[in-house]
Amino acid sequence: MDLESPRWKQLFAYLTQSSTEVELDAVVGAMTLDGYMPKIACPVLLAAGEYDPRSPLDEVYRMFDQLTTPAELWVFADQHHMPSIGGPDGAGTPAAPLHGVMCDWLRDRFADKPLLHPGQVLYIEANSAGPNSPTVSRKRQWYES
Repeated sequence: MDLESPRWKQLFAYLTQSSTEVELDAVVGAMTLDGYMPKIACPVLLAAGEYDPRSPLDEVYRMFDQLTTPAELWVFADQHHMPSIGGPDGAGTPAAPLHGVMCDWLRDRFADKPLLHPGQVLYIEANSAGPNSPTVSRKRQWYES
């Protein structure tokens, strides 16, 4: 809460009906997914920007590692929050935004297609072909090979 702009904290206080910062800190302190992740039974897709202060990557990894169901985590390199992937192709057509690729992932789950990378973290570089590319990196940090 203290890494984003003060407006984010103010908005969160409004959404939780907290009237003081102490009250908001108590509400936020009680919010946890610990113990819930292993209970999820359906396939899971998590996507995070590498430097998103609302979703610190170490916390995202901790949550992802608790999943026992087939899951993928897409980490978007050098990104703050949810980016678009790719860039213009040779014909000048913009690449699909991230939400379209996520909908494709969901469509494949409804069609009972297996995950391409179950239990793996896909590290998606800027201007890459995206998470469905056969050359997508499978690593957690930028400095891993």
